[in-house]
Amino acid sequence: MSSTPSSGRPANDTPAPDAPVTLQELRDLFGKLPGRVGDTPIIGAGTWADDHAAISCTGQGEYFLRVQAAAQVAFRIGAGQGAFESAGQVLEQIARMGGEGGLIVVTRSGEVHAPFRSAGMKRAWFSGDGDIVSEAF
Repeated sequence: MSSTPSSGRPANDTPAPDAPVTLQELRDLFGKLPGRVGDTPIIGAGTWADDHAAISCTGQGEYFLRVQAAAQVAFRIGAGQGAFESAGQVLEQIARMGGEGGLIVVTRSGEVHAPFRSAGMKRAWFSGDGDIVSEAF
């Protein structure tokens, strides 16, 4: 018997070969707030993938949760806004609330952007054509 998630797609269905994919690295935040357990990539806030883009976020998750950062970037891209502009506007919302962090967005066409609003962000991605990009701060 096969289970079917709420999306209606069979549980063993795999994405199309050209669909964006995102990976999430989990790390504890130094000096975290009392009561904070650690990192949990909440769908919509910290991670999202759909037919338009895949997004992975890092930073002060409480702020990313308040604006549903990852999903908002994807929805903006789906509405026709550029990936870099979408990511920048969402990070600006987070900064105005006092939060900081960054994200990696990969569009269906293969664009990769990794903007951040913090002192730095370690990031890396593989473009598929043999190039591995790794940047820090």
